[in-house]
Amino acid sequence: METIIVIIVRPVFWLLRQLFLSCRLGSLIHNWIFYAADRYVGPARFGRFRDNPEARKIAHHGRWHTQTTIDFVRKNYDLDPRIRRRMIDNFLTQRSFVGFWRRWKWRMKGFTVPSNIYLSPTYRCNLHCDGCYATCHEHRDELSADEIRGIAKEQDQFGALHIVMLGGEPFLREDLWQIYAEFPTTVFDVFTNGTLLGEKEIARIAELGNVRIFISLEGFRQTTDQRRGEGAYEKVMNALRLCQKARIYYCVSVTVGRENFDEVTSDEFVQMLNGLGVFAINYVSYMSCGENPCAFTELSDDQVVKLTKWGDHIQDNYPIFPIIGRGGSGIVTACPAADSKIHITASGDIEPCVFCHFASDNVRSTTILEAMNSGFFQEVRLLNRTGISRFNPCKAGKSAFLAEEYVLAGAHSTVRSD
Repeated sequence: METIIVIIVRPVFWLLRQLFLSCRLGSLIHNWIFYAADRYVGPARFGRFRDNPEARKIAHHGRWHTQTTIDFVRKNYDLDPRIRRRMIDNFLTQRSFVGFWRRWKWRMKGFTVPSNIYLSPTYRCNLHCDGCYATCHEHRDELSADEIRGIAKEQDQFGALHIVMLGGEPFLREDLWQIYAEFPTTVFDVFTNGTLLGEKEIARIAELGNVRIFISLEGFRQTTDQRRGEGAYEKVMNALRLCQKARIYYCVSVTVGRENFDEVTSDEFVQMLNGLGVFAINYVSYMSCGENPCAFTELSDDQVVKLTKWGDHIQDNYPIFPIIGRGGSGIVTACPAADSKIHITASGDIEPCVFCHFASDNVRSTTILEAMNSGFFQEVRLLNRTGISRFNPCKAGKSAFLAEEYVLAGAHSTVRSD
């Protein structure tokens, strides 16, 4: 069945690409096809736009030939051919169709299956940023290459085909390059501080084709250097210029607190990133962890609402894909934690998400699917589905009620004790 899917789907998307690039009429027809698929066929069933209003908006904008949508899609088609072929195949053929087929088969057996694996292979880092969530966890342990390879094999089998590499700094792990190469149909999103990215590393990314990078930036020079250390901003700018020259898929990840909110939600900031050719801006609402000090403070709910509207402004005016993180706020009534996404720590603990520091299982002793269907994860999903904001798992660190419920369900805290 999977072979039949690939045989049918690959030529269709090849033809759509030729149509889009042929002329303005071709791009309009192309966009209407994607809109019709979203509106009438329901790509959420295939995992393409599930829980992703920003992606859905691209499809809806495109049907009216919005110039920013045209520019965004054409920017994707103008990637290095090795990147373009692999990304289109991985997202539109492998993940959306083959992956959906695999996940559907497991769901028919009664399993809850994640479609996004967040993985921290190490918490080591060459920087010491204020307020980094990674400092909440144990740093003396990290997953071996074989353990990471086992995670990649399992997620391939149940059809996630998407691993988000966090840290720490993933590019400190030289052995990860081989793992990226061993799983060509899996998309690896690597979050990095960008200071270790040179021409050699970017050339390897272009050769692989299945790696996207998200480079951390807190605003302009003063704000970035204040949090990440003097000289960090210039290193990030240099990395972004190298990415633009190499035509790889690269994005910027911005941690947003009250202190830098106005700066990173300004047209001046987005115009700078647009000039550097970035494909997406990932806004992460800052969430404190334990007693870890930081120059940032958490956003108010009003600011999270403004951040969401700012995402709409970006999509209306720039060929950049906005990703808006609302975690920790009171406006989120449910989230995909413990359902379509999970986080695996450098110690192997399987958490509901990056900002919920509880676990009952570890990849060194159980499988991901067993953890997904454990009593703890079922409890997280049950509370999350009530639609009550204070039951969201990202509130567990500050909620005695949630912490007690999770412990009763068999979980333990994964926050370091020293």
